[in-house]
Amino acid sequence: MSDTTSAVQFTDRYDALGIKPPLVLTVCRGQCEGTGAVPVFVDSEARRAERKRRGRTRCIIEDEPDPRLRALWEQAEAEDPADDGWHFVRCPACEGTGRQRGPFLWVLAKNLPRVLKQKARFARFHLFSTATWRKDVPHPVWFNVRLVIRILLTSW
Repeated sequence: MSDTTSAVQFTDRYDALGIKPPLVLTVCRGQCEGTGAVPVFVDSEARRAERKRRGRTRCIIEDEPDPRLRALWEQAEAEDPADDGWHFVRCPACEGTGRQRGPFLWVLAKNLPRVLKQKARFARFHLFSTATWRKDVPHPVWFNVRLVIRILLTSW
């Protein structure tokens, strides 16, 4: 038996991009999910022919159907052609900021009821769930309460 230690490092899309995680109340509701960039794929005839020649006809990604994202992809392709058909384009919903457009208080007031409803649903499910540590011993309610309060307070 060896005494080796291994470390696992978890990261999310915000750490990978070097940006702060957005506020739940003001995060962009578009496809960028707060990053400001959307991955868009459009295939070319040359890539299709190459896949067909190699016999790779399964699991083919479909082209982007949204005309706004497709226009942004074509603009990015004209500036710098992609080898694989993917470009990260600015999100048209937030214009690359990662936040909803509008005055902060208006965005806050608009999204607060939805966020409170999500938090209440989360608390209700986790405080009153019948999950168990083991099949024969239920876990204590105080553990659920502490965990849910910590999650609710730190996720703002």
